Amino acid sequence: MGIYWNLKMLMFPSLRPLKNRGVIVVGMHRSGTSCLAGLLETSGLWTGDVIRQAKNNPKGTRENRRVFTMNDELMKKSGGSWDNPPETLRLSTDDLTKIRLILREYESARQWVLKDPRFLFTLDAWLVHLREYQLIGAFRHPEAVAMSLYRRNGMTLEEGRMLWLKYNRKLVSLHEKESFPLIHFGPDDDEYLEQYRGLCAMLNLPFDLERVKEFYDTTFVHNRDEYPLPEERELRHVYQYLLDNSIVSTGGVL
Repeated sequence: MGIYWNLKMLMFPSLRPLKNRGVIVVGMHRSGTSCLAGLLETSGLWTGDVIRQAKNNPKGTRENRRVFTMNDELMKKSGGSWDNPPETLRLSTDDLTKIRLILREYESARQWVLKDPRFLFTLDAWLVHLREYQLIGAFRHPEAVAMSLYRRNGMTLEEGRMLWLKYNRKLVSLHEKESFPLIHFGPDDDEYLEQYRGLCAMLNLPFDLERVKEFYDTTFVHNRDEYPLPEERELRHVYQYLLDNSIVSTGGVL
């Protein structure tokens, strides 16, 4: 709960928080957040009405349209967009009311999961409504993300690297405040699934290998992280932090 619950009680007493437990996946675009949300669904977490097939992701983005539309609206009101994220989030009572109405869809689930890369910039607006939540972070080598954004959006590699840095600075800052599991998307398939198995053990979630393999299609994982550490100092520093604090480095893999 912490500061977000206290803020809610003081400023918006009419907005009743969700009583059930939510899992929120945070991480940069093209960094395995969709894959992670899909895997969490195999462990019994409810995803709600999400996109299950997309042009650039045959398994779907696993994003709720109402959620990412709300996040886009918040970023726009704050002077930014997904590819030019704002430094400061501007919120109104009306915004928080809209978010609470969106979350009504998740009230009946025992445990649910939400995923949207934009959460790294809008998360405070959502946490106001949650009594219990678990963050899980996903990250990927900056060069792999830049290459993916080049192919999908026509973004230059340098633009992709700088956007990676904006998002992952936020991920590091959030992790420093609230320690939570980090999963590295990009290693070989066995290592990645071992990370997920370790995550399930850490969070006391069931790991159903048959369901996992049914969802996880290796042919959909392109451009693996076969890159050296970034040469640019800040990129290397942020990426190294994520590696050092990932499930593999902290001994979460069984």
